[in-house]
Amino acid sequence: MHRWMVRLGFPLAILVGLELSVGAVPQAASPAADLVDQAVVQLQQGQPVQAEALLNQAIRQLGQQGDPQLEAAAQFLLGRTYLEMERYQEALTVHQQALNLAANLNNPLLRGAILTSTAQTYALLGQYAQAINTYQQALQLARQLKDRAWEGTLLNNLGFIYKETNQLNEALRYFQQGLAIGRALGDLDQVGTCLNCIGLAYMGLGNYTEALDYYQQALAQARSRNNLTDQVGILSNIGATQRALNNLPAALTAFAQALRLAEQLGDSEQAQVLRNEIILLRRDLPG
Repeated sequence: MHRWMVRLGFPLAILVGLELSVGAVPQAASPAADLVDQAVVQLQQGQPVQAEALLNQAIRQLGQQGDPQLEAAAQFLLGRTYLEMERYQEALTVHQQALNLAANLNNPLLRGAILTSTAQTYALLGQYAQAINTYQQALQLARQLKDRAWEGTLLNNLGFIYKETNQLNEALRYFQQGLAIGRALGDLDQVGTCLNCIGLAYMGLGNYTEALDYYQQALAQARSRNNLTDQVGILSNIGATQRALNNLPAALTAFAQALRLAEQLGDSEQAQVLRNEIILLRRDLPG
């Protein structure tokens, strides 16, 4: 699964107890609700196969009981389960079923959650036009609900899709909006992600000096959060940018710093990539 699709941008309560909103899901205990609760636990424990079986059983019962709100939530969770299993077409099918159920409910948070996850699924399938359209629908709901954190993440996800489709100026527009919201909220994770993404967009446009400036800001953010994984990625980006600027010693320094951190994290795959970059750079260095 693409790393840039990890942040879904809706309240995590949906995944930890179906507390979608006050009164959104009936609170009375039922066998089907118990099955959904058990499925959530299985998802939290990284057991999607068991979660799938429980959710399918719950959905069959809910279809007979006529509880569309909980059924829509269960379908949504089943879609999330299929995403975890990388069964993207099945995820799309059940997300669309959940959307059909949610369309008749007065529950914008639930509908927004399903829209967000559906957009993610479209993107993973490479259906970017549909992903953009669906994210825009979710963005409209986030703004109606005045959920700035959710809005910021959706803006960032839209930026990623425009970057994937090489619409880099449009990507920059969305990343800049996401950055402004992240700063307003003091969300350092959001700020760091947006800074790095803006750097990537400028890099794609060939504006290497601008890219380097944003990467340096992103690196400072990652260091302030002691996020070593992010530092590896950003330092790698800095190395690539310095190489593009023909600043080979600076590129070598950045790649070497990234390598040390990758080794510290035990990321052998990334460490090998960085070693290869360093070998190539040393061949190009004079003397």
